[in-house]
Amino acid sequence: MSFNETPFVPNTPLWAPPFIPNRIFFGLSAIREDSKPKAFNTYGVAIDFNHFISQYIALATDFGYTVGSYAGIDYTKKMALVGAIVADVLNKIPKREPGLDIDVHVLGGLSSITSKIGPYKFTSNLFTADLGIGAGFPLNKKGSFRLGLNIDYMPTFSGGIKNNVRASGGVRFGFRSKNVPKVKTDKSIKRQRIY
Repeated sequence: MSFNETPFVPNTPLWAPPFIPNRIFFGLSAIREDSKPKAFNTYGVAIDFNHFISQYIALATDFGYTVGSYAGIDYTKKMALVGAIVADVLNKIPKREPGLDIDVHVLGGLSSITSKIGPYKFTSNLFTADLGIGAGFPLNKKGSFRLGLNIDYMPTFSGGIKNNVRASGGVRFGFRSKNVPKVKTDKSIKRQRIY
């Protein structure tokens, strides 16, 4: 796979056609778990995959794994979510920071939460939503390697709502579909082509 090397031009679409880029995020995460009488933190990893079906819209999957303990109980949370992303929401803002991209995402799925007290275990599967915002900062000239940061409101639903919040940070890798041919760029038209 090869990347398009057209230089970055500010205030142009981040995911410009005709390419349909793919993006993978690997990062560390922390979740502030809403619990009574006191909230606590779990820590782990997050993995996202995004496939862009248009210039700004991507299908998204999110997988998470965190562990933590509170009041003598050990917790393990596994999450699998699917949804959509609206990318490059800063595109029309004048004088934006070059290379910075901001996206918003909405996903839903399941959280499998296992609690352990001594030899006893209990597992519950709960519906989980995800409403979040992400930011990407280029780490190379092509824009295919980026620092990624996400903040997500992730409520779980089971006889009430638990208002959990996740923060994650890591790296994003972007790549093109193999079946998309490389297109020559008309240099007289200033457009950004990241991938």
